[in-house]
Amino acid sequence: MSKASSDIQRLEREVKELSHLCRELDPFSPIDLKLQKKLKKWGLDEEEDPFILTNKLIKGLEDAINALEKRKIH
Repeated sequence: MSKASSDIQRLEREVKELSHLCRELDPFSPIDLKLQKKLKKWGLDEEEDPFILTNKLIKGLEDAINALEKRKIH
């Protein structure tokens, strides 16, 4: 497997995981332990202001999508 192919697969996994987190997260409700672990994996703090937490998650997803598209083009 080439490095480009490996990078694309990694980015596709990131997009999938972050998309799932976006659907799963309700920052105004208590966050269970499983979801806390997922957030920590992405460097997100569940105790953060809900607005900031949501924005960071969306920004991470947007960055992953942009990186994936850029990688696919090259």
